[in-house]
Amino acid sequence: MTPLTEQASRGSSRPRDAFARSSDGDTMEDADQSAIALDPLLEAARKAGRAWGRLSFAERRSRLLAFRDLLVDHLEGIVEAAQRDVDKPAFDVTSEVLNVADLIGYYAKRGGQLLRPRRRSSGLLLNKRAELHYEPCGVVGVISPWNYPLVLSIGTIIPALVAGNAVLLKPSERVPTTNLLLEELLAESDLGAPLVKYLHGGPDAALSLAESSVDKIVYIGGTVGGRAVLRATAERLTPTVLELGGNDAMIVAEDADIERAAAAAVWGSFFNAGQSCIAVERCYAHASIIDRFVERVVERTERLRQGYAVVHDGQEDQRDLGPVISTSQGERIRELLDDAVAKGAVIRCGGVPDAIDARLFPPTVITNVDHTMRLTREEVFGPLLPIMSYESDGQAIDLANDSPFGLSASVWSSNQARARRIAADLDVGGVVINDNLVHFAFADLPFGGVKESGFGRLHGREGLMEFCRTKSVVTHRFGPRMELQWFPVRGKIRLLRRLSRLLYRSGWSRFR
Repeated sequence: MTPLTEQASRGSSRPRDAFARSSDGDTMEDADQSAIALDPLLEAARKAGRAWGRLSFAERRSRLLAFRDLLVDHLEGIVEAAQRDVDKPAFDVTSEVLNVADLIGYYAKRGGQLLRPRRRSSGLLLNKRAELHYEPCGVVGVISPWNYPLVLSIGTIIPALVAGNAVLLKPSERVPTTNLLLEELLAESDLGAPLVKYLHGGPDAALSLAESSVDKIVYIGGTVGGRAVLRATAERLTPTVLELGGNDAMIVAEDADIERAAAAAVWGSFFNAGQSCIAVERCYAHASIIDRFVERVVERTERLRQGYAVVHDGQEDQRDLGPVISTSQGERIRELLDDAVAKGAVIRCGGVPDAIDARLFPPTVITNVDHTMRLTREEVFGPLLPIMSYESDGQAIDLANDSPFGLSASVWSSNQARARRIAADLDVGGVVINDNLVHFAFADLPFGGVKESGFGRLHGREGLMEFCRTKSVVTHRFGPRMELQWFPVRGKIRLLRRLSRLLYRSGWSRFR
């Protein structure tokens, strides 16, 4: 969920060079660059994981629910920590706590049922019982980003723990206060090290984890880092989940509720200062309504409140969005905007960052945009909303699919059947109709992308299965001591031929 820069993707192909860039392209020279000696940590994690996996699901659920209680009890502290680290508005952080709490509740309720062995068809072998068993992978390595420091770290390790795994977690070094608090809460609920071990450090710590002998890797971040992770895990053939970036499209049909769609476009694009993998980064409005739609979007955008966190006792954080993560990210957004303007785009509001502080890049709406502009080809990861027009549903679909990414999209129409037809033709991992972003909040709905947005899924049954190994178990139930398929084969071939015709030939000829 971190920005993809063209410069980074064209730079050195060495994995450490890819990791040596933070989410905004800064070189993290101040970060701990030393590789972590993982062997003793892995050994301790495997031992803790085996003990954890032997516990009943009820015992594991009890500890997870205790951790959820601590999250809720320490909500204000978590908000303050995230504000201190990355200046996130209180509403955004509170939403993260709510999302993680709901996810824990979902797996606490459904996990035992989802992990139970499943009967499978015995087919021809009627005297056998076939079952599918779900077992923990072992030790799972998770590399998470800064933009959602709770939901993308804790929210990812929860299903891994539910499945019975131990976890080595390498969170972003940009959120040290939040990391320390969450680590303490995990320990207080008996989920701390060595069962869940935090790896503090910079890019070399992430690469060490990807290169290690963990049994599974989950990487949430940018496409450049995702490629580096995949190169590292390929050496050991470590199963890998990549949840990468997006350049998500929003399609607004002429029969859509314009007021609702405009409000959603502003929220979907500027929530978390646009620093979301599923942010609306391309908006396509039907030509017959685009002028009215743009007018409503601009009106709403100009009313947004942006700034740094100012924490006082008893004073509520009223900001709609905070600053972008760094000066260099603000400068990169400016580059993307300048490229678009040089090619004919028109700034409708915003567009002029604070003269002193580039992090306060204002929410910006632009029109006259086309796909020759970089901001339609790269993940922006900032408060830029380009609005383009289209003439037909087919054209809208083609424009939305004209992207190297395929994470999410939204479709807006008062005609549900029409919206579903459009949604069916979009090359993405998730579509929301008449809303946006909310599909991530569904604990029971798998989340992930296609194309350069990655592979694998988080959440739901599918997300839990990412952290399981399947084992097929067959039991002999009844029948003769000697099986038909055993040696010797003499005299059995004719019987097999007659069985194949009787069982699988269509029509009356099967009885010949």
